[in-house]
Amino acid sequence: MDNSDVFPFAPSLPHLVAIDSDGCVFDTMAAKHLRCFLPAFVEVFGLAPVAGAATEVWAYVNLGSPTRGINRFKALLRALDLLAAHPEAKSRGFEVPRLPLLAEWVARAAALSNPALERARAERPSAEFDRVLAWSRLVNENVEAAGDPLPPFVGARAAIEAMGGRADLFVLSQTPGKALRREWDACGLAGRLRALVGQEAGPKSDCLSTASTGYAAGKVLMLGDAPGDREAARASGACFFPIIPGREAESWRLLLDDGFGRFLSGNFAGEFQGILDTEFSAAFPVLPPWNGEVSTRSDFDGAEPGLVA
Repeated sequence: MDNSDVFPFAPSLPHLVAIDSDGCVFDTMAAKHLRCFLPAFVEVFGLAPVAGAATEVWAYVNLGSPTRGINRFKALLRALDLLAAHPEAKSRGFEVPRLPLLAEWVARAAALSNPALERARAERPSAEFDRVLAWSRLVNENVEAAGDPLPPFVGARAAIEAMGGRADLFVLSQTPGKALRREWDACGLAGRLRALVGQEAGPKSDCLSTASTGYAAGKVLMLGDAPGDREAARASGACFFPIIPGREAESWRLLLDDGFGRFLSGNFAGEFQGILDTEFSAAFPVLPPWNGEVSTRSDFDGAEPGLVA
């Protein structure tokens, strides 16, 4: 299933459900970040002298803060910003690498992916782009070597199978399409989907808006585990159901037992959505667990989500 062949697609049912993948359907967030992203972060950017702080920063940015699920290139910039202000790095006088060309590219690029960065490097060769691409490619190699894909969270399969006959389903992720296909084929759920839409298609908010064309107001639902998923839903006028980190099985059960029925009947927005939003927001502390300065970079506001971007 190639994105260019199936996306955007024409509605076949009155309702549409967009489903995030990593951390929402599959319990892959911590494993990928700690086993694939973090080692590459430390190695390529020479962070071994402050590896403890780098670990703390990377986990906070990508797993336990409002930027959970942020695109990998935005996560890299965010993590380096926070690492520069971390007490361990400051006390050791460690000079944290800075990536101004990457920041400039992130601010203007339509899609944040390896192929897009390769094109930018071809137009503007630089050692900085070489280094970032080396890091991103090493991340992909680590993911490929990590072994078989993990199974879905408890309750996810039952909910997806139940929704499949009553709404158009598609996966909307900033994970590369190849990795998406591998994971969804492995669990046997790819056949339930209209499309697998990966990072190559562009930002989630744009993709969700495109996919929503043809569906009436209130007939589109986004499932996700990151605040950026909620922002994409809001930007597209869609409802949002959170799969709360640490409460995934409970979340999927609530969706199947109550949330999806409310969505089909038109009783999702309003009080029910508000309760979900409050519980979801409480899962993400704004301040990091160390006494450093918190970056206020405006380019991370409403950051686009996606694990393996």
